[in-house]
Amino acid sequence: MSQQPEVAVLGLGAMGHAFAANLLKKGFKVHGWNRTRARGDDLLHAGLQLADSPAEAVRQADVVIAMLSDGETTEQVLQQSQEAFKPGAILCQMGTIGVEKTDALIALFLFAGARSHVLFNEAGHDRQSAAAFPARPIPARC
Repeated sequence: MSQQPEVAVLGLGAMGHAFAANLLKKGFKVHGWNRTRARGDDLLHAGLQLADSPAEAVRQADVVIAMLSDGETTEQVLQQSQEAFKPGAILCQMGTIGVEKTDALIALFLFAGARSHVLFNEAGHDRQSAAAFPARPIPARC
């Protein structure tokens, strides 16, 4: 029997909260973080491990789902937590943050000696990513 991966959800707004709730229902161990901590309080009874920082949330996660409000916030939160990612962890950036911020985050994770796999959900960005990083193309959709 294979063990389910631990998941971190960064951003517990409408979409991130739904991701976390569904993962918990399926028996995953979920670490959550939100700038407004109370956004995850209602999931504590279901087993959510609510973190005080993004780095704390990602530290044990095999998969990190970032569902944050905008590109600036996403970039800031992922910069703050990047060093805490487990080797081999998968980052799934799910927000609509634009091509410029997506490129900045790809560079952050690839050029800073990233030990993680990076997946971005930015429509139409797959061709650009593959062209920019032909040795390590990044799937555009999670």
